[in-house]
Amino acid sequence: MKKAFPILSLLAVGLFFIGLISSDPFGSRTNVSNDNAINPVVPQTDAVVKFADSMNAVNDEAGLRTRGWKPKRGPLHGPIGSTFFFQGNATVFPAFEGPTTGYVGANFNATTGSNTIDLWLISPVVNGAAGDTISFYERSPTGSTFPDSIRVHWASNGDTVPGSGSWVELGKFKTTTTGTWAERRFVLPSAGATGRFAINYRVANGGPSGVNSDYIGLDLIRLLGPAAGPSILPDVLYYKFEQNPAPLLTPNCAIPPAGTNPAPVQLHTLGSGGQFDSCLVGIGTTNARIATGWNCNLANGSWTISFWVNNLVDMNPTYLFGDAGSTSFRCFYGGAAGVNNILLRGPMTDILIPCPAGPQVFHMVYDGTNVIIYRNGALISTNPRAINMPTGTGFYVGGYSSGFGLSGRMDEFRLIRRALTPAEVAAQWNSDLGGCGLVGITQNNNQIPNLYSLSQNYPNPFNPVTNIKFALPNTGLVKLVVFDILGREVSTLVNEVRTAGNYTVDFDASSLSSGVYFYRIESGNFTDTKKMLLVK
Repeated sequence: MKKAFPILSLLAVGLFFIGLISSDPFGSRTNVSNDNAINPVVPQTDAVVKFADSMNAVNDEAGLRTRGWKPKRGPLHGPIGSTFFFQGNATVFPAFEGPTTGYVGANFNATTGSNTIDLWLISPVVNGAAGDTISFYERSPTGSTFPDSIRVHWASNGDTVPGSGSWVELGKFKTTTTGTWAERRFVLPSAGATGRFAINYRVANGGPSGVNSDYIGLDLIRLLGPAAGPSILPDVLYYKFEQNPAPLLTPNCAIPPAGTNPAPVQLHTLGSGGQFDSCLVGIGTTNARIATGWNCNLANGSWTISFWVNNLVDMNPTYLFGDAGSTSFRCFYGGAAGVNNILLRGPMTDILIPCPAGPQVFHMVYDGTNVIIYRNGALISTNPRAINMPTGTGFYVGGYSSGFGLSGRMDEFRLIRRALTPAEVAAQWNSDLGGCGLVGITQNNNQIPNLYSLSQNYPNPFNPVTNIKFALPNTGLVKLVVFDILGREVSTLVNEVRTAGNYTVDFDASSLSSGVYFYRIESGNFTDTKKMLLVK
């Protein structure tokens, strides 16, 4: 018996290690119940979504990098194990929302033996403001007895080196093991127009032989800005320059629209290569412009004008917009502005604005005291001015009076009769506001449905407005998208977290041509697609 005991002991140890080697490298270590969540409550914001990744795409290292993420190992990481960040494993637990594997996972096999795990998931560049909130969902296997921990960091300068002095640790917590996903929120202490945040999976004494580390999941990662003020949908002019069956017309998507709708496109064309889809393609000749049919009547009130431009050519000069009757209120590129500049001119002292090569988004905000200039959401200059414009004789976009019109590309021209706040500028400069595609979304009643559902649109066929109803038994991210028959996305109707309930979306297809379209909803593990017919 004395000889048999060591033999049996060696056999048991051997079977244990064989079990470890043959198990799923992307799996979990245990299923015993234990709850280690210790994260403090962080004040929430009713917010504008400034950045979001549902993690419903490919989440291995290559897939994450294609979306701008920087998955890296930190300076404390031990020997490299058999796994890194990987696609969520639905056999361990399903995703918070979307496909069952639609989350990013990491586990104890990130290192060997009983060493430290130090994995950094560094975000794409974000325009963060002090007080913005990092939000994401996390969990570990139900009842895990191998504790996992996560730290959250912020680098206002956009650093991508884990552990460098640029990173500020915002907090840490042990992952949730109660069988549900938990939302974690952390507030940015400082602004950074090109900042990055990092979710750091760090566990001491981890790995296959360690007493800590099991398996973590991360889902629906967002950066939330402060709540927006009144609607940021333009209330005077909003030209998306979407291609439509009448290429010499372009809808005004503002609510309510001013002037002629749709507006005639004179000499210019509509083509691909815009900020989000198609755009205005300028030919750089005299009288080329959009005749809005609106006479500028901003007087001495506040206003915001914004637009996207690319590939501008100096026609000495190239006019972007203006109304000659409002004491020659206009904006142009080149000419008197010089190389790589645009000039805002009118009943005020000129404002010179740098315009580097490549795509740029400009916001010109007049608050009654200053003209504030933003480029790509970042503050460029504040210019004290007192402006009082007389009523104009015709406001043009992509041109001005009889001068040389746009030469290059323009998209997302927006004119709002109020001054946007810095938070609103940051939230909308790289966001498609919808407009023509979405008339409204309403919650029908307070009853909570038992099942997810997507109803057939009514009326169908339709021209040009129809409504689409859907039901949500659970709160979660909802995405409702319209596609054409070639599978191209033509409108995003909903892309936000919605509470459980019954909803109706009014879809306005006035900018689309007749034909068959499809609409698809994704929420939680539910996906459904239906067909509709637009007849004009």
